[in-house]
Amino acid sequence: MSVITVKIAEVQEDMRLVFGWGSICTKRDESGVFVQYRDTDGDEFDEKVTTEGWLDYAKGDRVLDSMHDEKRVGIVPFIFPMTQDVAKSLGMLDALQQTGILVGAYIEDDQILADFKSGKLKAFSMGGSAQFEELPE
Repeated sequence: MSVITVKIAEVQEDMRLVFGWGSICTKRDESGVFVQYRDTDGDEFDEKVTTEGWLDYAKGDRVLDSMHDEKRVGIVPFIFPMTQDVAKSLGMLDALQQTGILVGAYIEDDQILADFKSGKLKAFSMGGSAQFEELPE
């Protein structure tokens, strides 16, 4: 199983919301050009394929689990594709250092919310599974 780890950007404790990147597709290199992002497993996720996968997830139950243990701790009510095309159409592309999918999670579990607030938990874990296919180079 591939694990995508991205940092949490903000915790709004009063509404039990945690915001951050659910997936990263590209990052700017030293010269400012967007290049394909390679995760800790060495996998790359194209913006279109990533958006399609998140669309499937969004049409489902949007479960948030606790670091891949399949224990439901919340749901993901907010999902937004911040791809290069979308960012450009919104006039935001120049300000971005990476592209991918932005998410906001509603945390049902009190301890998990406290762990996000304290910084103990630094990343999201989405419930469900993905099917990976090796593509020819």
